[in-house]
Amino acid sequence: ASVKNDDIDFTIEVGTGTIEMIHKPFNNLLELEEAHLEGLDTLFKAADAEELKILGYGIQPLTPASMELMTKRKRYEYLHDTLGHGWKLFSATASEQVHVAMTAKELPKITSVCNGASGAIIALCGNSGIMEGKAAEFVNMREMGKGESLGHRHGMSSGPVATPKDFLAQILDYDYLMTPPRDYSGPRLASVTPTTKEDPLPTFLPFRSHWLNGASYNPDFLFHDHYVWHSARPRPKQSTIEIRPACQQPLKDHNIVAALSLGIVESYASLYPYL
Repeated sequence: ASVKNDDIDFTIEVGTGTIEMIHKPFNNLLELEEAHLEGLDTLFKAADAEELKILGYGIQPLTPASMELMTKRKRYEYLHDTLGHGWKLFSATASEQVHVAMTAKELPKITSVCNGASGAIIALCGNSGIMEGKAAEFVNMREMGKGESLGHRHGMSSGPVATPKDFLAQILDYDYLMTPPRDYSGPRLASVTPTTKEDPLPTFLPFRSHWLNGASYNPDFLFHDHYVWHSARPRPKQSTIEIRPACQQPLKDHNIVAALSLGIVESYASLYPYL
């Protein structure tokens, strides 16, 4: 079935069983709610035509995460080979991610507050407690399962930041895993050593080292930053903070994550001193 909506982009996610709905910006939650319900109606009709079900859940409750479930893209294979099980879980999960506009001056404190609030968001909006047909250890396996192997690249950042320079320093310290698309064919891994049969794991260096050796801010750093999955991460292209840790919610609660996220951002000045 074809899916058409001029105000919403429908796109495949990392997992072939996940559809991502991307909304245009809105001025308030009421506008977003109206558009989101319209988009869901479009999606439900398309799913019905294909005899599919929309789960409204944060993880596939029966189907295990696997490379077979993952969308066939070469960079996804690279990330799986490098990051292992934590990346594979992306093939079976669904989230409610919210973007809220902010200025460059607001970036350090809003980013810090939203990362600091990730535990509360996970507790209130966890919706992935059934995994592979069994009751899972956590109510939000979508987040907990990934964090075990992705470390500080995923989940809450390593600590609050006071300036944009502090934020940049955090991101520069993560290994540079993969270069952006180039005009030539060849390996995309940013490894400094080729793999061999005797040593199958590539060696990576922090992006800081690549920057000193000539990597650019645009597009190299922006591509690197895209593969750091903090619970809250600035999006330079959109001038927003992206708040990520909430699971996909059931239909009746479809606007709760957006309302909670906006409330946290609007309260950042009063919340920052508690960090």
